[in-house]
Amino acid sequence: MSIYLDNGATSYPKPPEVVAAVTDALTNYPGSLGRSHSKTMSQLEHRLYDIRMAIANLFKMNNADHVVFTRNVTESLNLVIQGFLEPGDEVVISSLEHNAVVRPLEALKHLGVQTIIIPNDHHGQIDMEQLEKVLKTLPKLMVINHVSNVTGDIQNLEAVAELAAQYEVPLVVDAAQSAGILPVDMLALSLSAVAFTGHKTLMGPQGIGGLVLSKPFAKRLRPLVYGGTGSLSEYFEQPTLMPDKFESGTQNLPGILGLGAGIDFLRRITPEVILEHERKLISLLQAGVSNLSHIRIIGNPDSHKRLGVLSLDFSQDDNSRIAHALSKNYEIATRVGLHCAPLAHKSYGTFSSGTVRFSTSYFNTEEDILNTIKAINEIIKD
Repeated sequence: MSIYLDNGATSYPKPPEVVAAVTDALTNYPGSLGRSHSKTMSQLEHRLYDIRMAIANLFKMNNADHVVFTRNVTESLNLVIQGFLEPGDEVVISSLEHNAVVRPLEALKHLGVQTIIIPNDHHGQIDMEQLEKVLKTLPKLMVINHVSNVTGDIQNLEAVAELAAQYEVPLVVDAAQSAGILPVDMLALSLSAVAFTGHKTLMGPQGIGGLVLSKPFAKRLRPLVYGGTGSLSEYFEQPTLMPDKFESGTQNLPGILGLGAGIDFLRRITPEVILEHERKLISLLQAGVSNLSHIRIIGNPDSHKRLGVLSLDFSQDDNSRIAHALSKNYEIATRVGLHCAPLAHKSYGTFSSGTVRFSTSYFNTEEDILNTIKAINEIIKD
């Protein structure tokens, strides 16, 4: 028995078309984008435009050239944070943010950048009253995650965006856990940027992510990396045309094509069907362990207000022991600890023990979940 329930870290298995796309890129596409001239590379440029457009459409944007490829969501968030903030600026975040946001901000403290943390309740919802008080002071930027990577709790993004727009504070959304599965309308919500990664809900390979930028925000943003873009090579200065401004160096072609195939899979099955399946399985798991003593469900107890994630605290045991036993004795993969989000665990009251996180995918089955429930019962009786 081998059961993978760590899809919040990286979705697995990948759809066959994703594997085929990566293999195709490594087998049939010699050269580098924007550098090599051949019939094959010309055809590939069209495919890349289609992938950029597919990503833009996921977030209800119509500008393929404002989709920027990065290595992952961490690089995307660093690009925004380090490329937008100036010494003395204030930035607002929630108390559920990942270290991909917290650590870049911490690194800018020596420049006088100040971080204002708005608390969240134990269901993952930000304190709207506190948020409005802070937004009235007109901070430079707000960054917020759409879905907690610890619990799967879904933030009320519409309400947050409405407040940010009211006070004209640029809002950047970390969609690492939600891209493609939950709807995000950048235009309707007046979002400045959405950061995403390819290897989670978008079903792509590791090593590919990106940013979708509004035109005004892109103009104000400095690149994180400077160098060759294959365009305007006669100038020493970094090009300002999009997306070249932010895409220096050789692109991760296998990653981009794999990501495109993942998005095609997502659209074919549909986000609604995938989310319903994942929630059905996580609800089954939750029901199967909810009557066990000394187990706390962290986050919103309503599984339909979370993604396919269940975060458990084995309060009279060692969470690491539970996860180790699941892996060693039952070949069940989970994620244990602080999930690179100690700030979130402090907000949920699970610092420093962390939790054991179970996260489902479209490829998990009811049998996987029933076997996991059985395994948990056996482990806690040891």
